[in-house]
Amino acid sequence: MSKSYRPTFKNSREIKKENYENDYYANYRSDGPGPVELEASVHHFRLETYRGIGPKSYTRSDNSIEEEVCEILIHDRFIDVENVFISVEKGVVKLSGSVRDRREKFEIEDIAEHVLGVVEVKNEIQVQKSRIPESDDFTVRRQLD
Repeated sequence: MSKSYRPTFKNSREIKKENYENDYYANYRSDGPGPVELEASVHHFRLETYRGIGPKSYTRSDNSIEEEVCEILIHDRFIDVENVFISVEKGVVKLSGSVRDRREKFEIEDIAEHVLGVVEVKNEIQVQKSRIPESDDFTVRRQLD
């Protein structure tokens, strides 16, 4: 019997650690780090570690959160947000309106969720019913022949 190949997968923590170690050691020469390489590696670590953490008293305003969500959605070429409404209250983003398909609905939610300052996303977007009846490949192929 032949052995079946079973791939091994690394979790995201292992991958981040591996990437950090590779970046860390890449900045060192065999005779030791120079001052520029040492400063760059420490600064790189700090940027990854403290991103998105502000002073304790800082909370982002609802207007700035709403503006950033809208700006990102406006510039996305693959999402039609013409019938979508966005409101923000105390960091909670409420999405309402309608889109053409489920992909758009959940992509909009993902975009809103990753904006700095968002506490929660309430997705009340409705998916419009398709005007074209659903059909399987066999029916479509048969109509083409």
